[in-house]
Amino acid sequence: VGHSMGGDTIRTLMNLLADERSHLHAHWKREGGAGGAMSTAWMKSLTTVSTPLNGTPAVDFLGYDSFNKKVRILSPLHLLLALVMAIELASCKTFGKHVLGWDHWSEAHRGWGGVLLILRCIFLAQHPMIDNEDWCVPDVSIRGAMKLNETPTHRTTYYFSYVTETSRPCPLSMTLLRDRLNKEPRWPSPRTHPLMMWLSAVVGSWRHTLPVPYPAWRDEDWWNNDGPVPVHSQKFPIIFNNKSSSPSSSTWVISSVDTPPHDSPRTAAVEGHVSTNPHPAAPLEQSDASDIQPGVWYFSDTVHMDHMSVSMDPRGAQTEQQQRLYIAILKRPRLVSVSR
Repeated sequence: VGHSMGGDTIRTLMNLLADERSHLHAHWKREGGAGGAMSTAWMKSLTTVSTPLNGTPAVDFLGYDSFNKKVRILSPLHLLLALVMAIELASCKTFGKHVLGWDHWSEAHRGWGGVLLILRCIFLAQHPMIDNEDWCVPDVSIRGAMKLNETPTHRTTYYFSYVTETSRPCPLSMTLLRDRLNKEPRWPSPRTHPLMMWLSAVVGSWRHTLPVPYPAWRDEDWWNNDGPVPVHSQKFPIIFNNKSSSPSSSTWVISSVDTPPHDSPRTAAVEGHVSTNPHPAAPLEQSDASDIQPGVWYFSDTVHMDHMSVSMDPRGAQTEQQQRLYIAILKRPRLVSVSR
């Protein structure tokens, strides 16, 4: 079970298990490989909660330029990095070495080269982990998620995704934009956690800068959110085709799934024709335990909770929502296991 980016972390681990060229396989063979070869079949099920399966525009607001793979100077992300680096400089680099493990990124952190590297990050927003994309921010960008989604869903694992939302139509700008642009920005509900309100307001009206992640990009598709993560991103991975119109959740949903031969690609019925889909999906509430199959993303109806209240102490009416959510999360894989 993975909340937020934890779901993408598990997906990355599954891809490493499936790739015989990965360092995990080499290590497994060196250690003797007890139990046979590594396989995604080791994971019976994957459950994601509020996970940005298709990325989030929140990282663009925070200051990460996914197109140029840089952090914008004086952006919130740069200021956060500068604060961390200032602590590193003030603690004579012991903070980064023992707490953050800076040596993982570069040998240049040692000696005076390390001091210059810290200063470059503070004033120029430059660092080896940014250049090498060896940190979490690129992975939750929309372009980073598109790269992860190029790997098809594994046919050996059951997939469940739980979708959260806390936004609603913005009362101040709704009328003006609806009349002029036929768009309704989203605004956080009063029950949203205070730390999530500002992110919900930003994501709910964010307009992506050029160049956009894919040609048919529409800002309003990504406005409904639970704070940092759009609803559009939480249901199941989507392949954004450069030739297609703007993708929507309904485009890829299949009402029923037939088990194909082991060596044939899965197909999904889309508006009267059949198209190959590396990430087939179906509504969870409309699927009985006996009908659920591996290799298909089963997504829940919207749970009215914000991103933080899912994993922390919720407030007010969200307490009962959290209890029901966790009961469903823990119960569903057990039902599948029993039925199989």
